Amino acid sequence: MMSRVCLRLLVIAATLCLVALPAAAQAAARPEGWTEASHGNGAPIDYQRILPDERFNELFISFSPEAWQAEEEDMREIYGERGEGERGLPGAGRGGARGLPNMAALAEALGRSEEQARSALALLPDFAAMAEALEMEMAELMAAMGGLAGFPAGGPGGLPGAGADGEGPPGRGRGFPAGGPGAGDFERGMELARNPIWVPVTIQFGDEIWREVGFRYKGNSTLAMGWGTGKRDLPFKLDFDEFEDEHPELRNQRFYGFKQLTFSRSDFDPSHQREKVTADIFRAAGVPAPQTAFYAVYVDAGAGDGFEFWGIYTAIELPDDTLIESQFASDNGNMYKPSGSGASFRAGSFNEDSFDKETNRDGGYDDILALFDALHADTRLSDPARWRSQLASVFNIEVFLRWLAANTLAQNWDTYGRMAHNYYLYADEATGQLTWIPWDNNMALGSSMGLRAPLSLDLNEVEADAWPLIGYLLAQPADAQRYHELLAEFSAEVFTPAAMSAIYESNYELLSGYLRAKDADADLEPLRAATDELIAHAQERAIAAQTYLESRG
Repeated sequence: MMSRVCLRLLVIAATLCLVALPAAAQAAARPEGWTEASHGNGAPIDYQRILPDERFNELFISFSPEAWQAEEEDMREIYGERGEGERGLPGAGRGGARGLPNMAALAEALGRSEEQARSALALLPDFAAMAEALEMEMAELMAAMGGLAGFPAGGPGGLPGAGADGEGPPGRGRGFPAGGPGAGDFERGMELARNPIWVPVTIQFGDEIWREVGFRYKGNSTLAMGWGTGKRDLPFKLDFDEFEDEHPELRNQRFYGFKQLTFSRSDFDPSHQREKVTADIFRAAGVPAPQTAFYAVYVDAGAGDGFEFWGIYTAIELPDDTLIESQFASDNGNMYKPSGSGASFRAGSFNEDSFDKETNRDGGYDDILALFDALHADTRLSDPARWRSQLASVFNIEVFLRWLAANTLAQNWDTYGRMAHNYYLYADEATGQLTWIPWDNNMALGSSMGLRAPLSLDLNEVEADAWPLIGYLLAQPADAQRYHELLAEFSAEVFTPAAMSAIYESNYELLSGYLRAKDADADLEPLRAATDELIAHAQERAIAAQTYLESRG
């Protein structure tokens, strides 16, 4: 008779076999070419391969005819016909949010022909260029557009005419006493359109293939205006396990450790460098920021025409994906992408819609509410030391001041202090603090787009109650001193003319080398001129910082 010990061992062995079978079966079902290092989710994130600094990567994207058609139809639903409608702005299609007024209404409001109105609208979001093209004063233009559909009262300020003094308060949910929309209102119109749908594509990188990868277009103004002008090379996002439910054999598919990547175009940046370099500057300044790389993107739309070169893109890691894995001790905390009235952190402006949750979507907003409470506590005036201590317990003040100093030195108007968006907040479980992560830096390094001037080094134009994270902190002598220490440090060690010139030239050689190799007759003059502008900007900022810091004694 078999002993109880032997019987128990047999039962255990059989059980282990049953448990192991599904994993073995799953491994056997993996598609050809799958390796754990390249496709699995257990390997380390390979930054050197996917987001290199010294190399130009190539990416080939293949659509099936059905996937391309589905994506095109969905975009038409949101934005109207490609290259037609109201410049492809939200509302032009049936599924979009509010859009700009029709040409007849806009022409009537401007006192111009429909052809003139359409030509001027093509210059958005550069309202200064619009005013010049229409031979109108800025205030006249803003007042004319202020009452039209698509620019209702109740949006944010940010452009002349947005407020009674010509400089409207930031954030959304405020009216326009003097009439006229704000830059943030334009952005809000972009954000109100829903995201495009995901469709499956095949990705080729080197000799390797990734199947059933999620592809969708992304962006706000860049996407809307690109579609409206008929562009094919639009910004997009990839999700490597978006379709794992339909294809279990691809469960937890990764791209050398990356679940998602976003690919941005440099439509407003002929140097192609602002997005990449600014993120690098922030990390050098001790601020968590995405890693990036240059990519040449080729797309086969499934029509039998083969691959078409879509152009140079900047690949950017997602803060809620690999960034929190590599730059924080824990990746389990809440990640927010603030935008809208609450993103200004004005008193009483909190609303859940302003704090889109990228992780832990079913949880609450206790960490954000704690920051609001600490920031607007009565002790700010009655007991500043206690106020500052309570704020520091829920908000990483040092990282914020580092971002503020680096951002103000390098210049970026399209972010906090001017616009209530383009940053993330991560609730770091290791510290219990919300930490600032900058995002979307394509308007940095002196690019004003005719919309707003960047913040001055003294930040005197910042209205404390409107932008309390800046205004209230810099009202504290110790934090103001720390801000100026960081300005001095970064201007001497990070954002120096010599260092930046070397970076810009290196990137120029990388970009021009690829373009020249692809087309010996490529016109590199715009790239050269834009690079020279960045070099000159670094020199100008060094002089401005030295002059300002010396003036303080």
